[in-house]
Amino acid sequence: MNKEEWKAMSSKERVLYLLSYYFWVPLVMIGVIILIVFMVRGSKNNKEEINSGTTVNIGISEEGRKYLTEDYVLSKGQKLETAEASLATEFLTDPSRPDNTDDGSERMALVSHLQAGLYSYMIMDQYSYEEMQSTGIYGDLEKLMDSQMLEKYKADLVDTSYEDNGKSITYKGGLKLSNTSFYKAYHMNDMEMYFVIIEMNGEHEAGQDMLEYILSK
Repeated sequence: MNKEEWKAMSSKERVLYLLSYYFWVPLVMIGVIILIVFMVRGSKNNKEEINSGTTVNIGISEEGRKYLTEDYVLSKGQKLETAEASLATEFLTDPSRPDNTDDGSERMALVSHLQAGLYSYMIMDQYSYEEMQSTGIYGDLEKLMDSQMLEKYKADLVDTSYEDNGKSITYKGGLKLSNTSFYKAYHMNDMEMYFVIIEMNGEHEAGQDMLEYILSK
């Protein structure tokens, strides 16, 4: 706009012009700045996930959570800046628990996460262990544990059973953790808890590695 056009405008027209023109400039600039910030943060948080698990109906101390996440990453010789091990702790599915306000949505969310292959292992109470065994996703620990650990913890293995095309299948799908150093150091109540390797499409290596890591403590 030239000077003559500007002078010919009324005060109201000038205000409207300034608002219509200069209003969008700072918005665009702010948008660009926000985009740059998110891109920078995204590049910093672009970590490789080397393991992922979840707890169900149990409590683990903050030190225990750190042991399963940051300490695990460091034990693999990797840096926290480039790798991570995640642990979900929000699932509470036992209706008998007084602190449970779940209406069934948490169980549905857990099942959908399992079906999506988000976790390689679960640490759970007896209720959730028995409830979820019908999915048939627990790995056979007698086959997945190395010989030394199997010999040491064989008495702590527990059965899992489910139906497959009318056929009942039973095997050792869980490990009681109460006799492990991990349980004694990091568990926050007297409730029994079970470790399960999630095996889907033949994949079990990450869960297997986490179990060996826990038992080596």
